[in-house]
Amino acid sequence: ATRSWWTIARKLCLVAGLAPIAGLIGAALYAEVRLRLRETLDPALDAPGGRHLVVDGQHIHYEDEGQGPAIVLIHGFGGSTYSWRKNIKPLAEAGYRVLALDLIGFGYSERSSRPVYTGTAQARLVRRFLETLADAGRGSGPPSGGDRPGPRYVLIGNSMGAAVALRFAVDNPGHAKAVVVTAPAIFFRRSWTRLRPILRV
Repeated sequence: ATRSWWTIARKLCLVAGLAPIAGLIGAALYAEVRLRLRETLDPALDAPGGRHLVVDGQHIHYEDEGQGPAIVLIHGFGGSTYSWRKNIKPLAEAGYRVLALDLIGFGYSERSSRPVYTGTAQARLVRRFLETLADAGRGSGPPSGGDRPGPRYVLIGNSMGAAVALRFAVDNPGHAKAVVVTAPAIFFRRSWTRLRPILRV
């Protein structure tokens, strides 16, 4: 009887040990199925709202509300324009033009196999987005020189988006009127001295 109970206990321990692994495998399979389903969607047709703009060959989804000085909202890692759903309307009603975009690879923006997911590359995307918006007659974008006088934006970035917003300000000092960061995921290195002129607490 003792041996029988011992055998049962060992089997229960084995099952308990395999349960987390089985759970992980199941979650991975579910994620794969959902990802495959999502990748069959046409962002321009299946997004629940907003607009689309082709930026350097990539379809970018964005929200554009209100009129007045421009505010650019930049979401964090794993986020999208949906992250700002409770902020866009109040800001627009306060007298601002609110531009919130899905960074490349997020939300309803297109994915890319190219190395475009670094903070620097995403900041470049924001700049090219604003330029393309201007070329399309939907806004005023920066001229080709990042340090030349031109339209100035208030950028609000959350988490990873904060790093993207600050990178935009560093690379385009003439076009960042202000940068607001919330829960910033920022690692200062050589850029610290370049950021000093735009930092306010």
